[in-house]
Amino acid sequence: MKKIVLALLLFSSLLHSHLCEDRIFNITSATDSRVIDFIEQITDLCKLNLIVENSLGSDVLNKKLNRVYIHELNLEKVLNLFLHENNILYELKGDILKISYLSTQTYHIDYISSTRDGSSKTEVTIGGGEGGESGSTGGSSTVGSTIESKGSFNFWENLKDEVYQLLTRPEDEYRAEQPIVNEKAGLITVSGTYKQLYRVENYLKELERKLQKQVLIDVNILSVSLSKNSMTGINWKDFYNTITNDGLVPLGDVPSTVITTASIEQILMFLEQKGKVSSISNPKIVALNNQQALISVGNEYFYSIETTQISDTEAGTSNTLNSTEIQSVFAGILLDITAEISENDKITLNINPSISQTIQTISSDTVRAIPPDLTKKQLSSVITTEDGKKVILGGLITKSSTTEESIVPLLGYLPVLGALFRSNKNISYSEELIIIITPHILKDKNRGKIGTEYKFIK
Repeated sequence: MKKIVLALLLFSSLLHSHLCEDRIFNITSATDSRVIDFIEQITDLCKLNLIVENSLGSDVLNKKLNRVYIHELNLEKVLNLFLHENNILYELKGDILKISYLSTQTYHIDYISSTRDGSSKTEVTIGGGEGGESGSTGGSSTVGSTIESKGSFNFWENLKDEVYQLLTRPEDEYRAEQPIVNEKAGLITVSGTYKQLYRVENYLKELERKLQKQVLIDVNILSVSLSKNSMTGINWKDFYNTITNDGLVPLGDVPSTVITTASIEQILMFLEQKGKVSSISNPKIVALNNQQALISVGNEYFYSIETTQISDTEAGTSNTLNSTEIQSVFAGILLDITAEISENDKITLNINPSISQTIQTISSDTVRAIPPDLTKKQLSSVITTEDGKKVILGGLITKSSTTEESIVPLLGYLPVLGALFRSNKNISYSEELIIIITPHILKDKNRGKIGTEYKFIK
C-alpha cells in the first residue's frame, strides 16, 4: 500500500483505473487546510478540468477547515462533503468539474389551480334610473337573500410566498430574489445557493407528494320524518345504547355529530325507530388532498323582473323601453367538503352543509315576478376521522305545517248543516336531515378493496 503525501493524503485502490468515479478515497488533512486545497488535489489526481464560475468568491474557496478525516468514500460522496457542506454547487460531466456559488433551477408542480364556488343568490332591484335627469325615475333598493358556500385559495400565490421564505432564512448570506411563477405551465423558477435550493427542492417534493393524495368521499343524505316522540330531534345518545360498536366516538362539542364504523344498515335501523326514513341523494366524489368537493341537490326557481326605462329625445319626446330579465334562486341542499390527509392517514374534514327551502309551496306553472321567500339552516364543522369510518351529521331540523280536513260521510256535504259535520285540524311536521360521510383514501393497496365498487383515478 503506497501513500502519496501532499497537502492531504489520498489513497486509491484502483489507481490504474481511468475513471475516477471508480476510486475509493481515504483523506486526512492538517489543521487550517483550505477548501480549494482539497479541490485542487482531487482534480489533479483524477485528471479533471476545473472551472470556477465568477459567482464563487475567494472567501468561500479560501475557507479553512479545522480537520478532515475521510475513510473509504467514492468521488461523489467526497465532492458532496467538501462542496455541498460548504454551500458550493458543482456539476461533474465527464472530466469537467464546474463549481459555482449560485444556480437557477426550474421545478414543475402538477397542480390544477382552480377556485370552486357554489352559490345561490336572490337579489331584486326595485326602481332604477339616474336621479336628476328629466324624465327618469330615481331611487333604487335591493332586497333578497344570499345562500352560498364558497372556497377560495390562491395556490400559486401562497406557494410563491412559501418558497421565498425558504430562500431567505436568517442564516443565509446571499439575499435571494423573489421566485418566478408560471401558473399556466405549472413552473416555479428560483435562484440561490446550494443550501437554499436544497431546502426548496425538498419542500416541493414533499408538497407534490401530499398534493397527489386522493380521497373518495361517499355521502348519504337522508331525511327522517320525526315521530311524535322525537319532535325535538334525534337523541344520538340512544345510538350508543342501541348499537354495540367499539368504533363509536361521541363528540362532546358537537352533540349532533357521531364518528362510527357501524354499517349503513345499522344506522338505518336506528333511524327508522325515530321516524320514516327516505333517501334524498347518495353522491360519490373523488377529490385531491385539500381540494374542495361540492355537492348540490335541490331545485332552481326562476322569476322574471320587468324594468322600464324612460329617456328624453332632442325633439322633446320621451321614449319608453320595457325589458324583462330572467333570474333564478336555488332551494335545496348545498354541501361542500374539503378533506386533508395527514402523514399517518388521519383525515380532517371541513364540512359545510346548508339547507334552504321555500316558505310556501310553489307550483311549477306559476309565473313569478319576485323570488320566493326562503328559509335557511347552515352548519360548519371540522372533524378528524380515519379511513373508512363514517361521520354522521344531524341537527338540521325543518318544521312545516298543513291543514287536514275531517268530514263525516254524507252529512258533511249537506247544504248549510254540512258545516257542523266538517272540521279542520292543523298538523305540524318535523323533519331532520342526516348526512353520513364516509371518506376513503385511494392508494394502490386499495385497488382490490375499493376498485370493485369505485373507479380508481390515476
